[in-house]
Amino acid sequence: MLGELLRSHADLVLASSRALPGPLEAFRAALAAALADGDLTLDAVARRLLVSRRSLQRRLADHGTTWRYEVDLLRSERAETLLAEGRSTAAVAARLGFTDDRALRKAFRRWRGTSPTGLAHSDRAVASRDLGAGAIGS
Repeated sequence: MLGELLRSHADLVLASSRALPGPLEAFRAALAAALADGDLTLDAVARRLLVSRRSLQRRLADHGTTWRYEVDLLRSERAETLLAEGRSTAAVAARLGFTDDRALRKAFRRWRGTSPTGLAHSDRAVASRDLGAGAIGS
């Protein structure tokens, strides 16, 4: 009976447990925190992870990625989210650590092949098309 109780408890603990984040997930969390704090530098993220700058670069390379790629990925995801919320390009640029909104627009073209306003226009066109299709199908 004791064995059955322990097995039941172990099953419950395992079912409610979460997997530990891997090194890349831990890095991405530290990167996001550094962006939120306004200190998005390789040295700042390395300090958060308690590793040297060079060790961090090696670990990223071991996972098939680079500092620049990860920063661009985070910034592009955040920029899309903030712009979709209706924030101005100047506000998004400041929040993501760009020197000005021109730098954000240039990066956005590199990431998405369009300007932030071009993306907003295409998103609205898709949304209105989807709404129109839904109304016809009803």
